[in-house]
Amino acid sequence: MKNKAQASVGLIVIVAITLIVGVILFQAVAQQVGDSTNLVYLTNYSMGTINNGSTYYFADYKSLSDVSVYNTSSATVIEAGNYTVTNNVINPSTGALTASLKPLPNYMTSRTLSINATAQPTGYISDSGGRAIAGIIILLFAIAVAIVAISPTLRSGIMDMVK
Repeated sequence: MKNKAQASVGLIVIVAITLIVGVILFQAVAQQVGDSTNLVYLTNYSMGTINNGSTYYFADYKSLSDVSVYNTSSATVIEAGNYTVTNNVINPSTGALTASLKPLPNYMTSRTLSINATAQPTGYISDSGGRAIAGIIILLFAIAVAIVAISPTLRSGIMDMVK
């Protein structure tokens, strides 16, 4: 009887440790998947002062869509023909994949600009299939943690008593 009780306590300790580690890993992985599958909406994102003809690189975003640029000081919208947004370019100073905005030469002389846009963070999964698989991985991980939690109950024979 003593050996069976020791085995049960050992099983409970192992399951408890496994569940604690599993829940901690689940939370970390789920947050990372959320960052990799969700778009970001930039509102009044300040780019600071852009000098004539210089390119601004967005450090945290690799792609922008639905972009509207405006002059912060006068709150006037700058027409789309006066700047170029390029997605998935290499930032020459950091080597990272980013989006860039370049005003036309001789149009914006030292203006403080802000933008509104929909952005893809640098870790965003561009492929829709990849985003779906990332969600399924989280679901399967949650099922695995649940099975670990339920397995000692199924092994102990409590379910046989219910029949």
